[in-house]
Amino acid sequence: HLSYAMLVAGLLALGLAGVGVVSGSAALHLLAAGALTGMIGAMITRTARGHTGRPLQAGRPEVAMFLLLPLAVTARLAANLFEGPARGHALALSALLWSLAFVVYLLRYAPWLTRARLDGKPG
Repeated sequence: HLSYAMLVAGLLALGLAGVGVVSGSAALHLLAAGALTGMIGAMITRTARGHTGRPLQAGRPEVAMFLLLPLAVTARLAANLFEGPARGHALALSALLWSLAFVVYLLRYAPWLTRARLDGKPG
């Protein structure tokens, strides 16, 4: 749901960037890193659960991933408010949070995706 909110915010920001109110970079990060990455994360978790015979229900790792992604986008947008080292720290934090979200996915799903389904069915 946060991804849908970021889609709306990103499109609004894109319009505002067209008239110089916000940066085009901020708008693109809301759309790409916020909306699209969150939606892709939701899709790959749901698909992986289904194809491994697991219930289609998010657990703690998925919730962590879905929280880390918007936090990463928030840190990226906050970087626009800073200059100098503070900007670099905010960008590094953003990259760390974004990467951590996918490390969580990797740790949770790699073992599942490299073994047979729980229910013994193909696929």
